[in-house]
Amino acid sequence: MTANIYLTWLKCIIRNKTLLFWTLFFPMILATFFHFAFQNMGNDFKDIKIAVIDNQDFKNNVMFQGFLDNVSSGEDKLFDVTYTSQTKADQLLDDSEITGYLLLQPEPILVAKDSGIEQSIIKSFLDNYHHATSTITNIAGDDPAAIGSVINNLYGTSNLKEVSISKNSPDTILALFYALIAMACLSGGTIAIVVVLNTQANLSAKGARINVAPIHKLKVFATSVMAAVTIQFCSVLLLIGYLKFVIGINFGDQLGYLLFACLSSTFTGSALGIMVATLLQKKEGLTIGIYNAIYMVFCFFAGLMISDIKYIVGQISPILNYLNPAALISDSFFALYYYTTYTTFFIKVGALWGLTLIFCLVSYLVLRRQKYASL
Repeated sequence: MTANIYLTWLKCIIRNKTLLFWTLFFPMILATFFHFAFQNMGNDFKDIKIAVIDNQDFKNNVMFQGFLDNVSSGEDKLFDVTYTSQTKADQLLDDSEITGYLLLQPEPILVAKDSGIEQSIIKSFLDNYHHATSTITNIAGDDPAAIGSVINNLYGTSNLKEVSISKNSPDTILALFYALIAMACLSGGTIAIVVVLNTQANLSAKGARINVAPIHKLKVFATSVMAAVTIQFCSVLLLIGYLKFVIGINFGDQLGYLLFACLSSTFTGSALGIMVATLLQKKEGLTIGIYNAIYMVFCFFAGLMISDIKYIVGQISPILNYLNPAALISDSFFALYYYTTYTTFFIKVGALWGLTLIFCLVSYLVLRRQKYASL
């Protein structure tokens, strides 16, 4: 009987074209759009063309010359600098041949006619310079003999060596695709909602028939939910395969951990959908609409729309990211890709299972008290 219920629900879910589109095909379509929109991001950065007024204040400011030379030389230089007069710089700026120019009088200021990302980068460079000079001034007041070594460390040979904690380089675009996977996992809650509502006697005729059947209600419910989890797990795996082999997203080489993360995320999404359905006890369309709003809010704070929002939330209150299943899902994939150890991965996945247990417990406490006056 249990196997028959399981197979029947599998067939019902597969035949629901609307559910399959939103849980399987829509994430793939969105991933394709993301790929074409962001495939060249990070690879098309060019040196920012600026001019520096070669006046006496600039020639006297050896410290600023050192700072500027540090970011305008080498293969990864930030600025393409032209040293010229102010008249020539104004002409270059009017002709849009430079983003802006730096004028020392005696402190450097930025002169630009527009505002944008490049102007903000130049302004950030000046802010860093002013911060460094302030630091040097404070140290000079306490220990003048240390000035030489401080300046050398700021823009010269450093005693520090950058060592990566990962065999993979950080990639901000990956965070977007990981958030997309989180959305796909949580969208599986809509399948669970359909299953739950169709097993409730007060919400559907099918539910009424199921409840009068000679089989334990909890067994029917658990079997039906497992069918929903199976379909969604397969959908997530298909999405992962599409991202890896078609889009070219790097998930690392730990296949077993990857599958475990997918399975954990699928259970979390289904459990969240079940909890929403059992708490609301509304018709299918309204319940799915409310659930979609809930998990899209989670995805927003996981970085699906604004990539930096998750890190902003983490700075304000780190616990909030542990209460956000979408953030935990994307973080588990990122930990698997980036870190050489599995500590962070298991912390994130463990938190996912913790949320899953909470969602299931709430659903159980609601369902066990349900009684029907008549069917």
